[in-house]
Amino acid sequence: VATVNNGKVTAVGKGTATITATLTTGEKLTCKVTVVNSPKLTLSNVILKSGASRTIKAVGGTVKSWTTSNKNVAIVNNGKITALNKGTATVTATLTTGKKLTCKVTVTTAPRLSKTTVKVKKGGTAIVKVSGKVATINNKYTNTKVAKITSKTNDVTLKIKGLKKGTTTLKIKVNGVKTLNLKVNVK
Repeated sequence: VATVNNGKVTAVGKGTATITATLTTGEKLTCKVTVVNSPKLTLSNVILKSGASRTIKAVGGTVKSWTTSNKNVAIVNNGKITALNKGTATVTATLTTGKKLTCKVTVTTAPRLSKTTVKVKKGGTAIVKVSGKVATINNKYTNTKVAKITSKTNDVTLKIKGLKKGTTTLKIKVNGVKTLNLKVNVK
């Protein structure tokens, strides 16, 4: 309910507590403390698809810091939870009082490509869409001598250019956590 440090009483949770001060003479003085509102988060459970976000807030307390238990699943910045990849994580708000409030985050989908295999003519271009991508996180591409991605790193529409005849696999890292393989056949 409450903590005390050198006479400073800090509310921790809803309820009633008695604070006791023992004097050097052995006499005990008491003070009854009632905390009416326990700090809490606006949501305790969030379900998101990859690429989506949701903001939660602390009510009845001031947040000192936000953390996530799994940065490959979701990240958090000032209470804004952003889903990166399928899985679960726990977002924790640490209040200035030291109390920790948690929210379970479930990400139901992973980033994916609209196609996993494309055919393209030498010098030509094929288009593949990326779903589940966070707008603020750049894709990272691993190109080959057979084909390369010519799109900007933040695009959700990938342009694959055929460089020379052959078959290759391009790698696209989405949201900084999920590497997707795209097989390219250049004719």
